[in-house]
Amino acid sequence: AEARLDILTSMMVSLAFFAYLTAIPYVYLKVFSVSEYTFSLLFALNVFALMIAHFTNTRLVVRMGSRTMLRFGLTLAVLAATALMLVNVLQLPLIFTVITIFPLMGSISLVAVNSDALTLTKFPEHSGTVTAVIGTLRWGIGALAGPILAFFYDGSAKPFALLMFFAVLVVLCCQVLVWFRNKS
Repeated sequence: AEARLDILTSMMVSLAFFAYLTAIPYVYLKVFSVSEYTFSLLFALNVFALMIAHFTNTRLVVRMGSRTMLRFGLTLAVLAATALMLVNVLQLPLIFTVITIFPLMGSISLVAVNSDALTLTKFPEHSGTVTAVIGTLRWGIGALAGPILAFFYDGSAKPFALLMFFAVLVVLCCQVLVWFRNKS
């Protein structure tokens, strides 16, 4: 049951990531009217967030454990996704979206790698199959980001911010269930 919740966590983080990949060109170029050059810098900044997260995780995961790193990433993701959602519902200037996406991208990266690692530890003798299943489910749900964003399209950045927020909330629910199961 814990493995299912960790797989669902991985899937929802993937949905958030694909929502970002699908929507961010539109959000930056059309909603905020930045130049292509500025867009490339902002996109690179978020790739940098992913790199920082992976570097931090490789340094700390041995000492802290994957569950602790996942919870740290999730805490940051909940704060950043909530901020991103509020910033875009209130239609605040571009800088606020940039400031909230940076930690969100890093944090969902931490959640993704550690939820996958925790799932793999449950099935060490079937790691190839588990990796294939996780990959299929992550890409499968990631493919839904585009249609979901298109369905809720309103010309603003709200659908993107709300989809990322709700995906992170589902992850929070999954991990709260894991926490309660481990407690009892």
